[in-house]
Amino acid sequence: MKSVLAPLLLLALGCCSSSMSDVSDATIADSGVDAMGDVDAKVDPLPPALLETGLYESPAHDVLGPGVREYTVLYPLWTDNAEKRRFIWMPEGEQIKASDVDFWKFPKGTKVWKEFALEGQRLETRYLVKTGPFAQDWKMISYIWSEDDSGATKSQSGADNVLGTNHDVPGADDCRRCHRHQPDILIGVSGIQLNHDLAGLNLTSLIAEGLISDEVESANFDIPGDANAKAALGYLHGNCGTCHHETSDVQESITMRLFLRSESLTSVEETSIYTTTVGMPLSLPLAGASSLIEAGSPNQSSISIRMGRRSDGQMPPLGTEIVDTAAQAVLDEWITGLVP
Repeated sequence: MKSVLAPLLLLALGCCSSSMSDVSDATIADSGVDAMGDVDAKVDPLPPALLETGLYESPAHDVLGPGVREYTVLYPLWTDNAEKRRFIWMPEGEQIKASDVDFWKFPKGTKVWKEFALEGQRLETRYLVKTGPFAQDWKMISYIWSEDDSGATKSQSGADNVLGTNHDVPGADDCRRCHRHQPDILIGVSGIQLNHDLAGLNLTSLIAEGLISDEVESANFDIPGDANAKAALGYLHGNCGTCHHETSDVQESITMRLFLRSESLTSVEETSIYTTTVGMPLSLPLAGASSLIEAGSPNQSSISIRMGRRSDGQMPPLGTEIVDTAAQAVLDEWITGLVP
């Protein structure tokens, strides 16, 4: 188990660049995290250059650093067609805690990166590191790549239309606007999102390799329904459930719950998405909408209307300037098929 855990999650796209046995004490020290997952107070947890975070092993930025593992998620957040890669590193001997099988907790020292690119050009890499045992101990920042792709440097304030594209890099404060709604900050590293057979470490591998506590073994992470229902519910879970769930402060004013819970996946009608949206009154007024989801009528459904706009009241509210027309077609097809 220890030989696998320093990386922790390869979650699902690639593979580990080296085994844990290859990680030297010097390499761990250079990363600012010691072998027990303690963050060195003398080392900047958010260094000036991406290379210093440990994601890559050399200035060529083409080989992952020791113990870094790549992963993917089943229902990614829409970010205007950006290509994304995700990576994670965890201290040796540590384990994800899943006493709540849907909201996992990560050990001190965990590092996570997400790279954004368009047409093969790397634009930014977002970096999160957990410097202590609590959710408030997560630090996060974005690194903007140079035009010649030779490296990426830290950006505290972010940037709009980076490298001549329409992609906007968030500032450090903007990152928390979404991440703060998760009990332990990380988004997408969960049972439903890793419940796939894609390349890399997935839910099955996590369990088999002892990288997560035993509670997840008996949990159900299969979204119910036909292919269209699975896609629609999964999209709402991955794109909207981050904020709209029972432990988020958003719940105080908007009561719909779009984060799927494993205990309610026995049927489409028993999911929180269905029970809190279909035929339910609007939390906020919206022209043309009669309910959150009006069975049989996407044009009268607040969720569909907001998903199709890019202005005040759009959903998701951040990180997108282009409507995800393919996903909206899937959602509208599902709504149309619902019996009033």
